[in-house]
Amino acid sequence: MFQKNGETAMDHPVFQPGRMAVVTGAASGIGLAACKRLASFGMNVVMADMEADRLSSGASEMATHAAHGASTIKVPCDIAETDGITPIVAAVAGEDVAFLFNNAVIRDKASTTEGIETWRRVLDVNLFAVLAGVQAFAPAMIASGKPGMIVNAGSKQGITSPPGNSPYNVAKSALKTFTELLQHDLRNTPGCAVTAHLLIPGMTTTGDREHRPGAWWPDQVIDYMMPRLEAGDFYILCPDGEVTPEMDHNASAGPPVTSQRTGQRCRGGIWTGKKYSSRPRTDSGGNVEARVDVFDIARNGARPVRDKKRREIADFIDIHQTALRRSGFGAGHKTVETRDARCRPRRDRPRRQSVDPDS
Repeated sequence: MFQKNGETAMDHPVFQPGRMAVVTGAASGIGLAACKRLASFGMNVVMADMEADRLSSGASEMATHAAHGASTIKVPCDIAETDGITPIVAAVAGEDVAFLFNNAVIRDKASTTEGIETWRRVLDVNLFAVLAGVQAFAPAMIASGKPGMIVNAGSKQGITSPPGNSPYNVAKSALKTFTELLQHDLRNTPGCAVTAHLLIPGMTTTGDREHRPGAWWPDQVIDYMMPRLEAGDFYILCPDGEVTPEMDHNASAGPPVTSQRTGQRCRGGIWTGKKYSSRPRTDSGGNVEARVDVFDIARNGARPVRDKKRREIADFIDIHQTALRRSGFGAGHKTVETRDARCRPRRDRPRRQSVDPDS
C-alpha cells in the first residue's frame, strides 16, 4: 500500500480502480471502514445492510473517500431472508466483482437448552448468509479468470468458544471451517485466481457498543487487514490494545497438563494463579471444594480467561498452519512456523518398534 498523487493505492490486482467490491454489514463498524478504504483505491463499492437509515448515513460519508470517480451503491436488505441476497446481485448487474467481504453479524444470545428461534436467526445471519453470498458471486468471480478475494469475518470466539454466547460461538466456529473448505475448493479449481481469507478481529468497538479500554477502532482493523491480504495471508488474526501478535502466536508460560477424564496431555488447563491445572481445589483439611473451571474463573477475574484464550489461539494457529503447509492447502499464503514438534502429525513422529511376544 502506498500514496500516489495524494491518494491511497495498492499494487495488488484486486484493489484497482474501476473494479467492484461487495460488502455486507456495511452501515457501520468494520464494514463501513472497509468500504471507505476500498473507495479510496478507486473501487466501486456495493454497500449492503439491513439498517436502512444507518446505511444511508454511511453511504453519505463515502464521497469524501472515493477516488478515481468511484461509485457507491447502497442496498438495504436482510441477507438472512431466503432471497435476501437477490437485491445485492441485482445491484451488481453483472459487473466485475473483485472483492467480496462477508461481514454482516448479529450477537443475539441464547442458551444451549432454549431459544431455538434466536439460534436460527444467528445462524442465518452469521453463517448461511455468508454461504449465500459466496454461492451468488464466487462462480462469476472464478469464471472471469481475474484475481479476486473473498473475505469472511470470523471471530476469536469461533476458536476459543468462551461461555456466554453459544449461538454466536457455534456460528463463528462453523464459519471458520467453511472458509477453510472454501479456500481448498478455490485452490483446486482449474484456472481459478480467487482466494479466500478469514479475518479474525480482536476486541473491536463496533456499532453502538461502548468503547472499552484496549479495544481497537474499526479503522485499525482495516489498517491491519489490508497488508495481510496483499501478502496473501489466509488467517488474518488481529491484535488489539491488550493482545499483541506475539501473545496470539506464542505459547504462554506453563507446560501442558493432563486431563483427568481422558488421561491425555492437553493445553486446555485452567489458571490457578501460578500455573495451569486441571486438578480440583481442596480446603486446608484436604477436602475437595470444587473443580476449578472456566465458569469459576469468569466469576473471579478476566485475566486468567484472556491467558487461556491466548494459549488456545496460539495452538489453533500452530496446528492449522502446519496442516495447511503439509497438505499444500495454503499454497500462496504465508504460514507461521510451529513452535515445536508437538504440532507435527503423529505419522511424522518416531514410531516405537513393536515386539512380537511369540518371537
